[in-house]
Amino acid sequence: MRVGACEGCKMTDYLEKHHIVFRKQNKVIEKWVVNQKDLCMECHRGNDGPHLNRITDLKYKRELQQIIETELTSEYYRENELMLTLGLTVVEVQKTVKTLSRSSWGYRRMDIVKELMGGKLY
Repeated sequence: MRVGACEGCKMTDYLEKHHIVFRKQNKVIEKWVVNQKDLCMECHRGNDGPHLNRITDLKYKRELQQIIETELTSEYYRENELMLTLGLTVVEVQKTVKTLSRSSWGYRRMDIVKELMGGKLY
């Protein structure tokens, strides 16, 4: 925990790190800053927090998905382009595209987004 301003209520408090897409959903983006929210305990685990409130959870997931979609501007990507665009390692790219279909142009943008979001689009 650290002290700072909560991204939920803006109050200064001890903060917990909330992963928007959980590690078990996609380990590749676990440490991405955009996949994390610094929240006070109430905003993190309280009734209106993402663990107990589906609306809050979906709001955070939609925000993250929008960021990923903004980064991926082309319709298709090859492995090396994913490394450059998203800052992924070779292993992270391999994990991301492991189950995706590849055309002669590469992997479809929205398939990549869906995979990074833990298998769902929001």
